[in-house]
Amino acid sequence: MDVWPEAGILLSMTIAANSSTPPRSVRLVLHVAARGDEWALSEENMPESSPHRDTVDLLKLLLLAFVQRSGRDAAVFANLAFRWDQEHPAVGLDPDIALVEPAPPDAAALRSVKTWEKGHHPPRLAIEVVSVSNPHKDYVAAPAKYAFLGTRELVVFDPDHSGPSSGDGPHTLQVWRLGREGDRPAMDRAYAGDGPVYSTELQAWLFATPEGRLRISDDEQGLCPWLTEAEAEAEARRAAETRQRAAESDRRRAEAFLRRSIEDLCDLCEIQLDEARHSQLTSMDATGLDRLRIHLKRHRTWPD
Repeated sequence: MDVWPEAGILLSMTIAANSSTPPRSVRLVLHVAARGDEWALSEENMPESSPHRDTVDLLKLLLLAFVQRSGRDAAVFANLAFRWDQEHPAVGLDPDIALVEPAPPDAAALRSVKTWEKGHHPPRLAIEVVSVSNPHKDYVAAPAKYAFLGTRELVVFDPDHSGPSSGDGPHTLQVWRLGREGDRPAMDRAYAGDGPVYSTELQAWLFATPEGRLRISDDEQGLCPWLTEAEAEAEARRAAETRQRAAESDRRRAEAFLRRSIEDLCDLCEIQLDEARHSQLTSMDATGLDRLRIHLKRHRTWPD
């Protein structure tokens, strides 16, 4: 039994000992006891660093693009309050990122998700980006709270390794999954390490970039990364420009080949290529050049 006073919660941890299991995949089950109003949401917004905000913004855009292209009935929220205790409605948390499926009614206008209300569901996936100013919140308190909320998968991303060194931390990435121990909710830490790590809820891989961002990819190597809508549009423009350049290059090669063929035919037929005819050749496109080549083969004379 371990106590973290700074988190205001009592936690019992059971670590499944298995010498064949890699350290990053250690199984850690977290039993939690609710602490009522000590988990009340603060009305005061904590200041966020620019890297933290940029990371959260990127994740939101990536998940919004995922929802749009997959046609899911889902919503993506950033820093929206989630509440699960109708008797203590102030109790809750506000995930950096939450993916909720199905989407609650009037998702765009919601001020909070209340899981006791019809159509309000806990997140399938929540992501917390560890704050340098308060790392214990995401390492200690967050898994307990998300267990009570009923979140199926929690990702804790700590790009700066700001988390506490006590225990086995800090870790770049942690993945927690919801379970139960008897009548109590429990979080099973399925992964702790540098990544990449597979998200069962997204059916994709999460990996940290050298710039300290969290990205998502269809493959473990990060060769098929998910894109935001703006990134996808930019990629489509680049692809179109590449195709256009390739087509232009093919066109120029085809025209050059036809001009050489015409010049060879003129030599064989003893047709003089004066300046006017050279100018005519230069101005023709592939269709016109091919017609001229066919005429020369048939009539052995330059067309009038």
